[in-house]
Amino acid sequence: MDIKINVKKSDEGQRIDKFLTTKFLDFSRAKIQFLIKKKLIKVNSKEIKASYKLVYKDKISISENKCGNDSVDIPVLYDSKSFLVVDKPPFVQTHKVTEKSDIFTVADFIKSKLTDLNLYPDKLRAGIVHRLDKDTSGLLILTKNITAYNFYISQFKDRKIEKKYECLVLGILKEKSGIIDAPVSRYKNYMNKMCLSDQGKPSITHYKVKSEFKLSEGLFVSLLTISPKTGRTHQIRVHMAGISHPIIGDHLYGKNTINSYFKDKFKLNRLFLHAISLKLPDFDKKKELFLKSQLYPDLKKVLDELKPYKI
Repeated sequence: MDIKINVKKSDEGQRIDKFLTTKFLDFSRAKIQFLIKKKLIKVNSKEIKASYKLVYKDKISISENKCGNDSVDIPVLYDSKSFLVVDKPPFVQTHKVTEKSDIFTVADFIKSKLTDLNLYPDKLRAGIVHRLDKDTSGLLILTKNITAYNFYISQFKDRKIEKKYECLVLGILKEKSGIIDAPVSRYKNYMNKMCLSDQGKPSITHYKVKSEFKLSEGLFVSLLTISPKTGRTHQIRVHMAGISHPIIGDHLYGKNTINSYFKDKFKLNRLFLHAISLKLPDFDKKKELFLKSQLYPDLKKVLDELKPYKI
């Protein structure tokens, strides 16, 4: 079934790619442009370009049933001979859990670029150096050959790659910057859940408060910049929940009441966590590389509508 949109007088003159990003917050502008190029978005039943200017009473149609796994757009921020860095959209898994899964993943995206799939120890994660949760968006390093893969694995192990995230958490933090040093392990009764435990693996997270916002009397949220020094599963989420400041939209470790509030008021349907920058050595050019991403539209919309709070 197609999605149909009638253009209003107030929308006339807008570029169609910009216009549709305001209608579908889960889609980046690059994603919209990709769908237009694939002829999945038409105006008045005709093919158009991303630069098309809307006219009053235009009829936009989007072939929803064809916008499936094979049309997921993975924006590439840096492309080199041996590796690339992508800006993973939300709701896209980094890799499959089983071979039988037909869900499109970032690993599927990189597979066609690999020089030799058979050299990778784990075929499901071939080319994947590190991962992001399905709900988390942002920067990921992918490799095209096993030599680059082993290099970046060792770089992460030696903590020579600097990752930074932005996240929105519940409450006002007493300390505006700090270090959370608390071991993380798998929760005994839940395979997909982690917890703080003295028997867990060493886990270190640096944080700094960037902005604070007031939702209502006695209810606040804070925007943080996060620098994890280790890479445990769900580390940032577990650490923030562990100091009683869970990430907004986190249904596994957060609070349902505040998550429901953000879903109803701001249409936020996922975790407010974005991998915003990477500092890493360039495997091919032997120099340091710094890359930065922008918040996806659904997260930016939340910040634009929040009311700043001054102590």
